[in-house]
Amino acid sequence: MATGRDRGGGADGSVSVHPLAGVLVVEAGDGLALRLCGRLLADAGAEVVRAPRAPGMADALLAQPYGGDWIAFLDEGKQAAALPGDGDGDGDGGTPAETAAVLEALLAEAWLLLTEQPLDALLGCHQAPHRHPHLIVASVTPFGQDGPRAGQPGDDVAAAALSGLADATPGFPDRQSTPDDPPVQSLAPLADAAGAFAAAMAAFGALLARLRGLPGPRHIEVATVEAAAAMMAFEWSACAYGMAPRGRRPSIPELAPNEYVDTADGTAVVVAFTDPHWARLKELMGSPAWADDPDFVSPLSRGGAWPKLRPPLEAWTRTQRGHDLMVAAQASELPTCSGLRLGETLASEQARATGAVRPDGRPADPLLLGGRRRERRDTGAAAGGRLPPRPLPAPAAAAGGPSLPLAGIRVLDLGQVVAGPWCGMMLAALGAEVTFVEPPGWPLSRRFGPFCGEPLHDAGAVFNQVNRGKRSIQLDIKSDEGRGLLRRLVPLHDVVFENFSKDAAEALGLGYDALCALRADIVLASISGFGRSGPWGTYAAFHSGVLMLSGNADVTRDEVERPRLAGAIYPDFLTGTVTALAIQQGLALREATGDGCHIEVAMLDVLLTAMGGLAPAALRGEEFRAHPVRFTREGPADGSGNGYVAEHAGLRTPVLDMAQVMADEHLRARGFVLTEEHPVSGPRTIAAIPWRYDGERPWLRPAPLLDGDRAAILQLLDAGA
Repeated sequence: MATGRDRGGGADGSVSVHPLAGVLVVEAGDGLALRLCGRLLADAGAEVVRAPRAPGMADALLAQPYGGDWIAFLDEGKQAAALPGDGDGDGDGGTPAETAAVLEALLAEAWLLLTEQPLDALLGCHQAPHRHPHLIVASVTPFGQDGPRAGQPGDDVAAAALSGLADATPGFPDRQSTPDDPPVQSLAPLADAAGAFAAAMAAFGALLARLRGLPGPRHIEVATVEAAAAMMAFEWSACAYGMAPRGRRPSIPELAPNEYVDTADGTAVVVAFTDPHWARLKELMGSPAWADDPDFVSPLSRGGAWPKLRPPLEAWTRTQRGHDLMVAAQASELPTCSGLRLGETLASEQARATGAVRPDGRPADPLLLGGRRRERRDTGAAAGGRLPPRPLPAPAAAAGGPSLPLAGIRVLDLGQVVAGPWCGMMLAALGAEVTFVEPPGWPLSRRFGPFCGEPLHDAGAVFNQVNRGKRSIQLDIKSDEGRGLLRRLVPLHDVVFENFSKDAAEALGLGYDALCALRADIVLASISGFGRSGPWGTYAAFHSGVLMLSGNADVTRDEVERPRLAGAIYPDFLTGTVTALAIQQGLALREATGDGCHIEVAMLDVLLTAMGGLAPAALRGEEFRAHPVRFTREGPADGSGNGYVAEHAGLRTPVLDMAQVMADEHLRARGFVLTEEHPVSGPRTIAAIPWRYDGERPWLRPAPLLDGDRAAILQLLDAGA
């Protein structure tokens, strides 16, 4: 790890890389989202103990595809609380009184209780904060603790159906052949992963507040369906700005080519919609005469002429082997990728070079610190049991109520397009003061429509959905003047994050050593597609390329077993959320050691974490087939059109499109669907932040106008504070 000092601070000194070393977390629940949340906290060093289970409880995960493999992945590094006389140590089989007694003894030492609603009622966990004034309680449930669906059972299929994810899969640039084709459900629990990542981020925030001596929140609530719906921002924003729900339905692309195509031996995504990319693609194809058609002269005209452009383009791709096409395209700086099976990804040279996969073939911790993969701590019986518990800090006095975890933290957001900006918005929701540094002209992040209002650069649906709560300043950091202003801004900020390539970041003065020279304890976070080393380290890719190379398309198969792309640019939002979690870990490490650090998060590693329970089957050489969910078509309640219902594991759930999600009675009753008055675009429906702190959702002001906060930011520079 790139730090100057190691002051230890944990029971075993490992807080220098594991900020939660010695922090006891009690995990009471069987849902995948809750257990993956616990796993992420264990990766950060927490001593996660699985609470004793009520007599006769069965593991709900066993009903899921590859359920046993998921249990092994999710529980790795955790311990089971043993009941008196429980010889197998699985915490099962005790009387209710014994179960309650063991739980109470754990809670007396615990910092955090992760719980689900059914166990919450059964074990009386809703009263736990009153019995244990030091305790933080995080509730992670399918639908939340109030609203019409509160308390109902749910799984990843139900959350995907009710959040719009199922309706949007397969997703852009993949799409179904006809409007009546059914949704596709991934074997990767992407909706549950959204709930887990959001819960881990929010729960870590409450712990960080405690570590910072702030009167932080005592109760966190995350509903998986809300976390998944919030990460549907690409679809949500378009629908809120007047478009009909897009989802998986056939459509003409706005900009082309950006498409999922057949190759000689599989499938690939060809992305070349900008004019420079199109020129390189024409050269790669041998400059065919058809490519000079006047209808193909611009990104917009190519989009409008896509029915004419696609046949000759795909006729060429079908003559190419996918891997050869990808290598040649990437050499021409085209973000084009072919598909891999999950087993091929796990065995790839890239996974080995970056440490994304451990020697046993399972996904590693998705964070790199100082260029090194953090080792997972063994806290089980083989390690001699639990470490001595870290002392419980006394809750700080709260004269004005609880503080948000990142109160007083300043962040420079140099993120681009979606993953980085989403991370910045999550940090703003956690209380940070986020300054969005934007390039000159009309930045790419603001070019995604639809648009409503003038000027267009302030009226974009996607930008205004994922950049709330920030301030904006335009800087040309390629110029001497812009770099000079940036160098003056860095010392006034605690965190910098960016998603440039490694070479570009170094050239712009955004390498860790350069930033440390400006502020020694800076926390730098870098996002990339595949990591910054290994054979894919220089590869450019959008979400679609990451879905292909990660093996996620391999585990997302339709009814005829064709690999498909999950919808709504989902990897960007998952990665942005994990990066916000990682930045909090960097701040916690700084709190303990006094040193900053460089954190790296790759979209590939995040997706591998979301597929962790599928890795054993891939390593066994199994061929993945379509998810066993059954989609049946039936008329919706209002009698219009035809809708789908998802049936799985005894549950029957309507598949909602994005307009139906935005009108959903349950989400509206919980205050998740809001109306925001944007200064340019007017009143627009937005998704709330997908967690509650002590019953309240964080509020964010509308996305900033381009360069709209320049004067205030320059005044900060002049004040030097």
